[in-house]
Amino acid sequence: MARKLCSQEEITFQQIYDQLDLKSQIRSELMQLEEQTELKYCQANYILKEIYDQCLAEGKIVVITSDMYLPHEIIVRILDKCGYKGYKKLYLSSEIGLKKHTGNLFDYLIQDLGEPAKKIVHIGDSKRNDNLIPRLKGIKTLYVDRQYLSTNFLNKRDVFQVGNTLFPFLNNTLFKYYKESDLFRWGYEALGPLLLGFTTWVHEQIIENGIDKVFFLARDMYLVIEIYRKLYGSKNVEYLEVSRKSLRAAYVKKENNIAAVFDTMTRRNYTIGDVLDALDIDDYTLDGDIDLSAQLSRKNVLCKEFAKLNEVIMDLLNSRKDFTEEYLMQMGVAANEKIAIIDIGWHATIQNMLENLIRKPLLGLYFGNTVRNNYREMATHGYWFSFDDESMASPFLSMTFILEVMLFPSAGTTTGYVSKGKKVFPLHASCEMQNFEQIGQLQRGAMTFVDDFIESGLSIQQIKCDEATKSFCKFAFEPTLIQAKTFANIPFEDGKRFNLASSQSFWHYLFHPICLFRDYKAARWKEGFIKQVLPLIKTPHYIVILGEKVKQIKLLMTSRR
Repeated sequence: MARKLCSQEEITFQQIYDQLDLKSQIRSELMQLEEQTELKYCQANYILKEIYDQCLAEGKIVVITSDMYLPHEIIVRILDKCGYKGYKKLYLSSEIGLKKHTGNLFDYLIQDLGEPAKKIVHIGDSKRNDNLIPRLKGIKTLYVDRQYLSTNFLNKRDVFQVGNTLFPFLNNTLFKYYKESDLFRWGYEALGPLLLGFTTWVHEQIIENGIDKVFFLARDMYLVIEIYRKLYGSKNVEYLEVSRKSLRAAYVKKENNIAAVFDTMTRRNYTIGDVLDALDIDDYTLDGDIDLSAQLSRKNVLCKEFAKLNEVIMDLLNSRKDFTEEYLMQMGVAANEKIAIIDIGWHATIQNMLENLIRKPLLGLYFGNTVRNNYREMATHGYWFSFDDESMASPFLSMTFILEVMLFPSAGTTTGYVSKGKKVFPLHASCEMQNFEQIGQLQRGAMTFVDDFIESGLSIQQIKCDEATKSFCKFAFEPTLIQAKTFANIPFEDGKRFNLASSQSFWHYLFHPICLFRDYKAARWKEGFIKQVLPLIKTPHYIVILGEKVKQIKLLMTSRR
């Protein structure tokens, strides 16, 4: 309507709003809202910004042109916000009344600059208005595709979908870091959004459930607590240094039953030696006739054959001074308040141990969660997934291992507690990761994303779970060969020390198939293992899912027999 009534080629911002049959005050408020929204969301194209700065540094005269109805002062503020300074003049169609689309704005520009057209280079992202039309006027042009993709995991369909805030932000800001390492950029795009989305979800759950005090559990949550404190402050927020290893002995003592050790471990069957190591018991303190390689399980550990072993182990545990419960009391975990614990999740093992030790329920908030069948009912919520059936989570297991590695701190796991004076302090093992540089770059990228997104002023609450996890899913389930090789030999602690996805060549496995099954079983990040052995497989996660289904069918057939 405004265009029909306007005698000039371009209309103004005011002329558009004059067509709305609203009170002048409401029209004014709407205009301000649109201007504020433009200011909030517009950001620099960082690669072109570098070219812009280089032009100025070389003494070029730079002018800016746009077919745009927004007022001159708003465009100036947008340019200023995005760091565009030092240009000679701004030519706006709404101000001059002429458009690039007709070519008349370029005639005006050439006359106003007093320079011949052949000395002007016009850079823009419209094939007609910025490329074809100025060429007809004798101006040299450089066309730039507005749909330039800088992301590693998101495609154009993801980035340019309507109504999404996160993906365009990632694509735009990754321009700025094109000189950084691949690890930094992977962390920025894949880990950063996941951590930010998870942290905001945690806060929503805390408010919704009326939580008084929040404990982020070591080691995996040290980045998450840093993000949480940036967003929501440090009041009633603590970093609790606990681990399965540090709580295990106290838990078994509290249960007064050696079979309880299997509540604290990931596998169903262990040797006697494994159980002794888990409880920090030296085998020389036991009867020399005990076969350390004998298999133990929850079912057979209480049978007559192991009765003496149970008695000896419980006596040893009860004779040792343990400061676990004193540490929990000191940190306020046992206080008469509603308490939430935040951890990476999967089986809520630590929550089960803590609730047993302090004799009160907790709220567990996790990236993903599936409660073991033998645990009593607990209040648990998963951000990414939450399953009642353990078998439902099996396709996600490889993802959990790669995420745990990405969240490693440079400190070792908590092994126990010591009392000094009137205070209890946690003890730590040495970090299993000798070279922290790779993970450090990844985490630096993730935290840079968080800082950038917070600084942008965009709404964090608008980030949906499926958006926050999309790039990480690509990384975990569909890694490139370079990504798989980069993380293959990173160590992972799971009762014993493993490499994440160590592998041999395809040709080695072709002639040694037994080695293939052995190494595949040992690999914690199975998608990364498959990608190295079969580089042409685009989605190794499908093979992992197929393997899990075959395993479940075998278990079902065995149980029926």
